Amino acid sequence: MLIMRRIINVCTIISLLVVISCNDNKTSDLSIEKHSLDDCKEGTIEDLFSDVELIELRFDDKYYPKAISRMFIESGMVFIQDNRDNIYIYTEDGTPISSSLKMRGEGPGEHPFVMGFSWNPHSQLGEIITPNLLMFYDKNFNFVKSTRLESRVGKDSKKGMMYRTIYDLSSDIHLMAPTSSSERPWRLIVYDSSKEKNIGEISYEEDLWSSINIQSNHFFVLSDSTIYCHPQGLLPYTYILNPDNLTMDKAIEIESGSRCITLDDIKKLSGDEIQIAHYLHDYEKPVPVNTIVTSDKLFVMLKRGNTIRGFSTVVFDRNSSDKKEYSHYKNGKFMFPKIDFVKDNYVYAIVSKDALLENPALYLNNPANISNIDSFDEENWILLKYKYN
Repeated sequence: MLIMRRIINVCTIISLLVVISCNDNKTSDLSIEKHSLDDCKEGTIEDLFSDVELIELRFDDKYYPKAISRMFIESGMVFIQDNRDNIYIYTEDGTPISSSLKMRGEGPGEHPFVMGFSWNPHSQLGEIITPNLLMFYDKNFNFVKSTRLESRVGKDSKKGMMYRTIYDLSSDIHLMAPTSSSERPWRLIVYDSSKEKNIGEISYEEDLWSSINIQSNHFFVLSDSTIYCHPQGLLPYTYILNPDNLTMDKAIEIESGSRCITLDDIKKLSGDEIQIAHYLHDYEKPVPVNTIVTSDKLFVMLKRGNTIRGFSTVVFDRNSSDKKEYSHYKNGKFMFPKIDFVKDNYVYAIVSKDALLENPALYLNNPANISNIDSFDEENWILLKYKYN
């Protein structure tokens, strides 16, 4: 009888260890930080920001961008990508360093167009993704080298493989996100540029609602070195990236609530991803289109319909239940900017000079904040650096 009891006890312990071992590979639902898009109080721009600084982005007199598509800050430099995929590099005070215009072409060291761009803080090199190559440049856009990507163009677009975003784990190891039309776009490819070889992948297929990409910057590194990732596609989760073992754990869930688009809504839409993208462009319910994570705040931009009147940003306080929604446009005026980047206690947005002058809320309704604007070139863009409360 004693031997039998010991056998039962040993089996029980083994069973518990198996359960614990299995759970180690999954994120507990209790450990996920959850926020709902329901019941948001309406806020004004002064509720969130206490000050704004204007930084003029000066361009070559021969070419002024018509629109800005992406902006980020890395290694003490500001990187701007325009609507024609030209890259501009500035110091943080707006002094021009260089642009990719001189390297646009099909000659040696030149790139015909840009599918994605990153600045690698480990190698201190810029990286441009083309259909077949990852091309490396210094900060003055002098060509350094190129490596071949494992890309392909298939007769069936679902069997093709192209890349549109890159995040650097080291000088040689990179996370590459496929385009939404590539084979299995719901994953991050681990690429070793020293070997010109894909060496792994991180999948989030089970969490994806739609593979349509609507996020501009996907990775957010906090002051404690925690790396958050909101990958491309429409999905409710933001993850913590574990760079040592190349895994991602669910960290934050944005619940749609009763007013925003849900997974059931997506399932009711018929057609391929391109048709679904058209549906979402005009969808009557708010659709989350951009998520930015900081240590204490979470910014979620919503889009409803196909006009600027349907944009708003919900800001969650991660340390409390406080949340407010800020409408971008009201009564014929812009009331809140499209946020491009967040660093430390500052929020960055880019506007034209005319748009800033015509919309006082963007300079916090305080004329003193634009006292130096007369010296700015009419065609240059302005980087707004907001300090939040």
